[in-house]
Amino acid sequence: MFAAVTFPKSRALDAVVVVLIALAMSARFAFDRTPGTTAAVDGFPLDDAWIHLVYARSLAGGHGFAYNAGDPEAGFTSPLWVVLLAPSFWLKSALGVPVVAYVKSLGAALFAATAVLGARLTARLSASRAAGLAAGVLLATEPGLAFASVSGMEVPLATTVLFVAALAALEGRHLLAAMALGLAPVVRPELVLVTGLFAPFVLYDAWASGRSRAAACLGAMVVPAATWSAYCLAITGNPLPTTFYAKHGTATLSDSFSDASNTVGALVADVPLLALGLGLVPCVLGAYVVVANAGSRRERGVRLAIVISPFLTLVGAIWAHRLMQPLSFYWSRYLLPSLPGFAVLVGAALGTWASTRATRPFARSLARAAISGSLLATLALTVPKVGERASLFAWNCQNIEEVQVTLGRWVARHVPPRAVVAVNDAGAIRYYGHRYTLDLVGLNAHRVLRDGVVAEIRRTHPSAFIVFPSWFPELVAGASLRTIHEARSPHYTICDCDQSRVVVLVPGRAATRPPASLPRP
Repeated sequence: MFAAVTFPKSRALDAVVVVLIALAMSARFAFDRTPGTTAAVDGFPLDDAWIHLVYARSLAGGHGFAYNAGDPEAGFTSPLWVVLLAPSFWLKSALGVPVVAYVKSLGAALFAATAVLGARLTARLSASRAAGLAAGVLLATEPGLAFASVSGMEVPLATTVLFVAALAALEGRHLLAAMALGLAPVVRPELVLVTGLFAPFVLYDAWASGRSRAAACLGAMVVPAATWSAYCLAITGNPLPTTFYAKHGTATLSDSFSDASNTVGALVADVPLLALGLGLVPCVLGAYVVVANAGSRRERGVRLAIVISPFLTLVGAIWAHRLMQPLSFYWSRYLLPSLPGFAVLVGAALGTWASTRATRPFARSLARAAISGSLLATLALTVPKVGERASLFAWNCQNIEEVQVTLGRWVARHVPPRAVVAVNDAGAIRYYGHRYTLDLVGLNAHRVLRDGVVAEIRRTHPSAFIVFPSWFPELVAGASLRTIHEARSPHYTICDCDQSRVVVLVPGRAATRPPASLPRP
């Protein structure tokens, strides 16, 4: 699908430059050795990446989307990402290719594709090759996107699919646009908002080519999300993945407003692309340029959708998740798919800066001064951020290695093969432990959300509980369980939270039955 987006030969050199910069940025993060270890090479900065690989391993083995053997679940929000990760296990079996290397290479390639597609889209919107190259470089050097590219998460897939959809819609390739828009919700559920935004324009174009083409486009947009929703309904009884209900279910409207104010403020203050607020000036100017350069009413509608889409993506992420610490990658990963859209707007504004069209000298000088100031601020912020974020990436990987990965390997050595392990971080412990695992939070156990965690404990009878003491203080302090092992990460950087220590609890001599109650973390 991505190969169907073509590039003029005159811009081939620009694409090569952007790709090389993007790959260099990914490598900068993946090979950082700040902790003095190879954790950045061998691991991931979030335990959730290992959850994706648990499902991908099951899928590659012909067992479907199962978290535990023979027990299908919907504990992941990106089925397309899981499908793309599954071949890593075939390559490992056939050629010995490390799974982590495959995942990071795939993410880096998609990051490079995002930067190239962003450059092409910006050049098309602004009629300026220089503006397109500038936007591509802005994307390729964005520290948050580079962090995400080798994180094992679906962020670069989301940004690539969004750009394919926008570029194809702009160029009148309605079937390609429909395919990309159909895949967007199975990369991240909240991206269905973007699908709905572009759908009228794509279907209008397709209708002009015939009813059968319009029907094919409608099917391409509806079938992937409908299939995924039907799977979730069949497995869990709910139309969305379990992760949505676990993370969003308790959020109120006031929570969403609070998250929105905190998130937007954090992005403006911290993201180099927005340059301490100065980047908002070229974003606004770029939005005007994008819409004003439309050649027809249909094209104006598509361009308006392109302008709105990053804001809509941001709104969807804020609505779907409680973003308690938006600058931590654990939460910022949901916001990152919106950043490429803002880079396109900044790039379009650059097209105005470089334009020689007749405009009032004062207005042109003012626009150039604002854009130049924002670009200088962006550069000044990006250079130190790259090193800072690369070090943070390596430390996050070290944290996961010291705690979750270490405990997963401990489980494989010390827990009987048929035993059940109850956990609150359900990725690496399940991946490396190879034991039936009960997710106490409910991300990978829909029955926990439906029937309650105590009911699931009584149903599965765990032989060990591996938990954050801060999440389950009553469980840790209770007389029925005793601590036999623990793992710590002395320099914990993943979030500002008490998760640097995880303990292993087993039933004590006085234990005769599961706990009567267990608090929800």
